Amino acid sequence: QAVLERLKQSFLDATEDLFEELFSKEVEPEALTVLTCYVALKEDFRDKLTEDMKALRTWMEGRNDARVKKTAAFEKAINEAEKESEEEAFQMVRDFRSHKKKMLAQIEREDQRAAVEAMINQLLEQLGGLENHLMANEIQLQESIFE
Repeated sequence: QAVLERLKQSFLDATEDLFEELFSKEVEPEALTVLTCYVALKEDFRDKLTEDMKALRTWMEGRNDARVKKTAAFEKAINEAEKESEEEAFQMVRDFRSHKKKMLAQIEREDQRAAVEAMINQLLEQLGGLENHLMANEIQLQESIFE
């Protein structure tokens, strides 16, 4: 079972027990088994098939190892890019919150209604800018992952 699972990962599971499938009692005509040279030819074919399967498995497993390494490197790069993008987004939100607290403290001290309205509008503009920037970062991340 473990061998079959390993072969599946290398796309070689169809090669397991290939000879037995080709020459099973249901497939093999009984008239052939009567021939005297058939047994020797069958064994010779089994040996050649076994050699070819070993060569194929060695080649495919080498290719599969390279594929697995590339896949792991790709997944690692994606995870790092996502983490970096997420950290950048969190930092931007923290910076905005800090700026917002300062602005709200200023608003509480301000007496003129026009100045308060201007500060609120400025905060709303900055919030919209933050939202646009975060969306642009997310789109850029998705595009880079897609490529």
